[in-house]
Amino acid sequence: MTEEVAPAVDEAPAPAAEVAPAEVAPAAAAPTSLDPVAPADNPWYTSVPDEWRKDLVGDDEAALNTLQRVPDIKTLGKNYIEAQAALRAKQDLNTALPENPTDEQLSEYREKNNVPATAEGYLDGLSEGLVLNDEDKAELGPLFETLHNANVDSGTAAALVEQQLAIENARVEKVQQQDVLDAQQSTELMKKNWGPDFEVNKNLIKATLQAHLPEAVLDDFLSARLANGKAVFNDPGVMQAFASMARVINPAATLVPTGVNAVQTLAGRQKEIESKMGTDEYYSSGLDKEYLANQTALDTLNSRQGS
Repeated sequence: MTEEVAPAVDEAPAPAAEVAPAEVAPAAAAPTSLDPVAPADNPWYTSVPDEWRKDLVGDDEAALNTLQRVPDIKTLGKNYIEAQAALRAKQDLNTALPENPTDEQLSEYREKNNVPATAEGYLDGLSEGLVLNDEDKAELGPLFETLHNANVDSGTAAALVEQQLAIENARVEKVQQQDVLDAQQSTELMKKNWGPDFEVNKNLIKATLQAHLPEAVLDDFLSARLANGKAVFNDPGVMQAFASMARVINPAATLVPTGVNAVQTLAGRQKEIESKMGTDEYYSSGLDKEYLANQTALDTLNSRQGS
């Protein structure tokens, strides 16, 4: 009889041993970008070369001197982040004004951005040593209005105004220096051309202009300039022309004193000279030349009077 074999029964697998969960250390708080990190915790920080300042700026001595005031590279990073934050804040403030602001919004914006309430307020922001007269203020008025409409802050406006004044002062100084040079050159040439008549012609021109130009415009005329910028009376050609005109206008100007009757004075002098004609004195003392000049002046004056 065949022996029956009981079928094999799969034994249930032994239960797996329980594994205790691994202990997880609490995560350390990540340092913020501005928190200092101890060198022991930051291998990169300890690897920064000693000459990191020079490595950053090279041979730029000004920049290197600035970096010398920064104790370490971590502080440099902190300073950079703070500077960027301040710059963004300023940019946000400068763009805070809406396109069509109300009076209240505009007033608030100007107060925050150091813009004066009125255009005249820019005068208060100028350097204490800068003195402006009424003419200066009147000339700067349109500039102040433009700056105020653009909401330019007082510091920037002051820098612009002072630079403009410096440029204008430099221009005036250059003109004055050129005037001195032109006057020297003109005087030298006139002395050469006029000889002993130099002072006579100068006084004659001045007396003629004073006699025929209204006092209200005389100073303006004497300080007038030609199209090329040269002062009128620093031009030798102009001086020569005025001397010639003065002699035509007043032929006796160099012969008799101002304010006397020229015809009577010249006629009387002619009689004196005539009494000495034929003598040695007449020719040796130049009476002959004086007589000719007096007679020419008398003829001109008499012709104008219809004599």
